[in-house]
Amino acid sequence: MTENGSKRVNINLLPQEVIDKRRGENRLVYALFVGIVLAGLLFVIYGFNMIRISGRDRVVQQLEAENTKYETAIKEVQIFQNKQSQLEQRKKLIASISNSNFAWSKFLNDVSLIIPNDVWLTQIKGDDKVITFEGLTESDTSQSTDIGYKLVAKWLVHLGQVDSLTDVWLTSSERFKDKTSGKIKFTTTAKIKQPEIAKTVSAVPAPPASGNNVGASK
Repeated sequence: MTENGSKRVNINLLPQEVIDKRRGENRLVYALFVGIVLAGLLFVIYGFNMIRISGRDRVVQQLEAENTKYETAIKEVQIFQNKQSQLEQRKKLIASISNSNFAWSKFLNDVSLIIPNDVWLTQIKGDDKVITFEGLTESDTSQSTDIGYKLVAKWLVHLGQVDSLTDVWLTSSERFKDKTSGKIKFTTTAKIKQPEIAKTVSAVPAPPASGNNVGASK
């Protein structure tokens, strides 16, 4: 209102098209401002997440390096334990052989002489009562023949001829699972003949022969 009480009327002489255009420009500026703010916020969030991911990657790499180090140490300990176990087994075997009256050197020499061709032993274990033999034989890869099993039978016959053994048995005999190696794995056992203990005949001592007493009674 004016001083004399009359109403003031503002008249915009700009065309409506110009007014609408200015309004559109203002809205576009506002939208651009909001877009820039949102883009900056997203960039900050993205950078923060990348820093977190990079830090976690470093932690994961450190953990993997430590895990590799521990796995190597565990493998070394396992190798040591396996060697220690093998050493203990050999010590027990040597102690058993040392405490036994069985002539192992002669026995092993006899076994080496009776092994058939195309048969070889992979392990010999036992004590002063039972010995277990593990070995392999050559065979036909086509499996059309039983050459390998004949060699196993031949080995049993030869082993039975060793004087210090008795009760020779074949406990297992099988062809390799891959069926391409042409070998048969077998296991045999035999008992060691125990030395016969000579029977001792207890003899009752004969009474002393009666004779003249030495000395005269007064």
